[in-house]
Amino acid sequence: MVGAGLSFFGNRDGLAVDNIESYEVVIANGTVLHTSTSSHAGLHWALKGGNNNFGVVTHFILRAFKNPGGVYGGLVTYPESSLDRINDVIYDYHTKGAVEDVLTHVLPEYGYNGTTNETTNFSPVVYNARVNALPPSLSGWIETPHTNSTLRLTQYHDLVEEFNAGYPDGLVQEQRVFTVYADRQFFKDVWFLFRQWMQKYRHVDGFYGLHCNMPITPRAVAQGYAKGGNALGLENDGNRTLSVLYFGITFNNLADRDRILPAHDIFVNSMRALAAERGLLNRYM
Repeated sequence: MVGAGLSFFGNRDGLAVDNIESYEVVIANGTVLHTSTSSHAGLHWALKGGNNNFGVVTHFILRAFKNPGGVYGGLVTYPESSLDRINDVIYDYHTKGAVEDVLTHVLPEYGYNGTTNETTNFSPVVYNARVNALPPSLSGWIETPHTNSTLRLTQYHDLVEEFNAGYPDGLVQEQRVFTVYADRQFFKDVWFLFRQWMQKYRHVDGFYGLHCNMPITPRAVAQGYAKGGNALGLENDGNRTLSVLYFGITFNNLADRDRILPAHDIFVNSMRALAAERGLLNRYM
């Protein structure tokens, strides 16, 4: 809770760090401090996005939100034949759906299974209201041809358990991120190139790759500054939606790490360079 934090409520209420009421933190000399907007305010601001550079957080108080009595959501899975269309849905969600309807939450995810050489998209889709169907702002997610959907009226704890289940858990894992301004063609190019790169390692035992497009809307940024500000440096990004791009790989044998992890680093840095070349790279993360 000192990095950023994306949640079901981010489009409406901002990042998780913007909803921290107070921290208990142990600083370098061993002193325990309690920070808030009225106590050690500068340190409190720095902890909201400054990661672990200022001390060890041992406790925090998080602002709670009223539960509407249920939530409509689930996981929608798309075959490889739908990926071009779902890329358009992802971009439209970043720039319109998430911006215009603050009760929405979608975390688009592409998965590549090296064992089967198959690619799918499986996206958690959530509407934070007690309803029995998706609203028009999320219609693209269900209109795109898909192989499975668990969308239903349910409870938050059930969604959390569902979304956390089923991810590959290899012995070796690496996660990398960088942030761009939302761009339709860049989203498509990056996934195509990442999949192409991963196919080189499809014969590695347990190889699996995951790519996510995680939106941060202008309203989410504004919420941070309305709640006292943070250290993320997003205040000058105007009305452009950001997307945190995630690149994750996992595999089973430590013996493979020396050839795969450096190559992964080179690939992700090449995508950063491509984003910079197109004027899309943001300094956040």
